[in-house]
Amino acid sequence: MKTALVYDWLLNHGGAEDVLLRLHSLVPSAPVYTSLHNPEMTGFGEVRTSYLNALPGARRLGPILTPLMPAAFESLDMKGYDLVLSSGSLAKGVVTHPGQVHVSYCHTPMRYVWGVGGETRGNSSWLRRRVAHELRQWDYLSAQRVDHFIANSATTQARIKKFYRRESELIHPPVDVQKFTVSESRGEGYFAFGRLVAYKRFDLLIQAALESKRQLTIAGTGPEEARLRQLAGSSDLIRFVGRVSDEERNRYLGSARAFLFGGEEDFGITPVQALATGTPVVAFGKGGVTESVRHEQEGLHFAEQSVSSLIGALDALERRTFDPHTLRVRAEEFAPEVFDVRIRAFLESVGRAL
Repeated sequence: MKTALVYDWLLNHGGAEDVLLRLHSLVPSAPVYTSLHNPEMTGFGEVRTSYLNALPGARRLGPILTPLMPAAFESLDMKGYDLVLSSGSLAKGVVTHPGQVHVSYCHTPMRYVWGVGGETRGNSSWLRRRVAHELRQWDYLSAQRVDHFIANSATTQARIKKFYRRESELIHPPVDVQKFTVSESRGEGYFAFGRLVAYKRFDLLIQAALESKRQLTIAGTGPEEARLRQLAGSSDLIRFVGRVSDEERNRYLGSARAFLFGGEEDFGITPVQALATGTPVVAFGKGGVTESVRHEQEGLHFAEQSVSSLIGALDALERRTFDPHTLRVRAEEFAPEVFDVRIRAFLESVGRAL
């Protein structure tokens, strides 16, 4: 069966790219179609790009070009494929033909155009609001061309139902738990990592650590870094370690008293990675993290994105103990092999067995 993979853009490596890599491992002969491609992003086999990739500076602009991407994805030629398997918000916009089956693995409908997960832009300019309106219309219409949706979490599943009026299959993304080992030794400090963007609420973690006089190490880079460093000031309670290797990340996770997760995510791979090291998680109790980290079983949820609510959860955590090996067992429920079995079974159910 001839298969094509379609992805939003290949510019930086993160959790969604790990999902694409796993899908590619299931169909290694399938080319990957995408809007923009950073040549340093390797391991995806043959990559075919849209015309946007040839524009000067396009890869540097990246998501700024989102308003141009609907036309770019619709221009990609999908003729000759039996199965089109897209992953992302924009990639589902490719045009397929009679006899083809298009399955979309959806991480979330476009966040800012639907105002979900903390990405509202109510104070933006008239032009931004107009662009968001046009994208919202296209996002809905392109969703109607998809034959079958797969949602990465129950949270995303509810958004697909609400915004697209479509049903979907729930298959959680793969987390390579074998890269992590359980650590029995816990320090007194806390750890958080990820891309430093506003909706992930690293500012909340910093404020809570400063007010409660707790040690917090933050790994990652992003557009919010300067503001977050300014918020932390000269306090020796907060340590920024920047971009870290997998080995360094695993060491920080394994020695942390708990992993902190302040944002509302569609699923959230990093909390599962923490569980794979036997580290409990303190997370904002909304979004996909509630499906992997159950309150009082693998960690604790705090009810509001406020300093007092988070500090209350940290106080409660320090009065409890969590068995590292039990947390590891929970993480293994999201292993890549589980993902493979469920993806294969779903594709077989829609007549496109791999």
